[in-house]
Amino acid sequence: MQWTDQNENAGTSATRSLTVNGNMELVANYEVQDFIAVFDASKVNTYAYSTTANYPFLADLTWDDQRNTAAAIVKVSDGSLCYTKEGGTPVVRNREGVVLSGINGLYQNGYNTKDIAWQYQFSTKGFADVTFVADMAAKNGATKQWKALYSLDGNTFTAIDEATWTVTANVISPISIALPAQANGQDRVWLRITGDGDEVFNTGYAFDKSFDGLQYCDHSESGVGNAYVLGTAEVEDDAVAPVVMSVIPADMSTGVSASGRITISYNERITAGENVGKATLNDQPLTPQWSSRSVSFDYFSLNYGQTYTFAMPAGFVQDKSGNKADAVTLTFTVMDRQ
Repeated sequence: MQWTDQNENAGTSATRSLTVNGNMELVANYEVQDFIAVFDASKVNTYAYSTTANYPFLADLTWDDQRNTAAAIVKVSDGSLCYTKEGGTPVVRNREGVVLSGINGLYQNGYNTKDIAWQYQFSTKGFADVTFVADMAAKNGATKQWKALYSLDGNTFTAIDEATWTVTANVISPISIALPAQANGQDRVWLRITGDGDEVFNTGYAFDKSFDGLQYCDHSESGVGNAYVLGTAEVEDDAVAPVVMSVIPADMSTGVSASGRITISYNERITAGENVGKATLNDQPLTPQWSSRSVSFDYFSLNYGQTYTFAMPAGFVQDKSGNKADAVTLTFTVMDRQ
């Protein structure tokens, strides 16, 4: 997302702190990015212990209804589901506040993390450049080192090169796992995140108890949450040029900020055209900032009360099939000095 005003502290955050000392108008521009699935416990949220009901868990959001999603904690040895022991540890949940507040997703306590894996299933049909991004946290008897593996059949898992990382106890650790090209365009892909090695945060917890064929202790907390499976959606060739859906500021607007952003949004994914002129504001060139479905131009320190004309030539924007968009022209008047 982007804010229409130019503020060095605004960034792309959806939350801002403001000092209101006069009339102001702020507009936040959002656009949906390509994604396959989201696992963040926003819909599939249960504080109840995981047994057989509604488990594995579905994704909370999907690109469409063809994503074949599932998430569970499984045994590394045979891929069978890990459950909660009735009345106590080990525990498996899909919940908010995984180990730390702010991480929402799959949580476990008790299992030896090198014996289990967080397993995610999803379809990459129609997608390339697939990446799994998430937050995780761990403490006590959990392992410090972690790794990721993938499978195209759900049985044979291959380690992903360079997908290894270290977690600090009680600290949110962002992870990003780029899946290999073989995972593109598949009906199903399986991704596993599992502990690696014997180094744990606290050696005071012995895995000297047994449940469902695995050793466990009373404190081995760890979890993965805020998980997004991202990718680049394939574009079907078409012969129709991109259509403008909105322009901010609107044509003939008055009272516009003296420093801000012009944003033109389209009905489909766009890219920069080739061998075309520049976009200008009163004949002064502007630098474009490209998003998947919009292009923006920052401007600074315009004269109060003056009228300006923005012009973007035909072909400056084109869709992924090479169809060139029409020219865009708009006029706006800057606010009077307060």
